[in-house]
Amino acid sequence: MTYPDKAKIRAEIEERILNGQIIIPKGHLLDSKDYVAHLVKEEYKIQRELWNEFQEIERKNFRAELENDYSDDLKHFSEQAKDHIWQKSWESGHSGGFGEVRNDYVDNIDFALKILGPNV
Repeated sequence: MTYPDKAKIRAEIEERILNGQIIIPKGHLLDSKDYVAHLVKEEYKIQRELWNEFQEIERKNFRAELENDYSDDLKHFSEQAKDHIWQKSWESGHSGGFGEVRNDYVDNIDFALKILGPNV
C-alpha cells in the first residue's frame, strides 16, 4: 500500500490553516502527532476516493474501447454474455495491466465463439 507524501500533506495543511480553512482545536498543537495523523488519514481517504473514481472511469472507457475494437465478434453475443466475457477477462488479467486484460478478452471471445460452433 502506498501512502501519501507527508511533506506534501503538511504543506497543504499549513496552507489551509493560513487561509482559514482549518481551525486548530483548543488544546492541540499543530505538531501534535494525533492531530496531524488524523488529518493525514482524512486526506488519504479523500485521495483514495478520487483514485477509485478515476480507476472506475478508466475501466469503463477501456471496456468500451474493447467492445468497439471487437464489435464484429461481439455481435454474436447477448449483453449478459458480453458482461461475462468482460468480467472473466478483468478478473484474470487486471493484475497484469490493461494489455493483459485485452489478451484475456480476445482469448475469451475466441473460446466463446468455438463453443457456439460453425453456425456463427
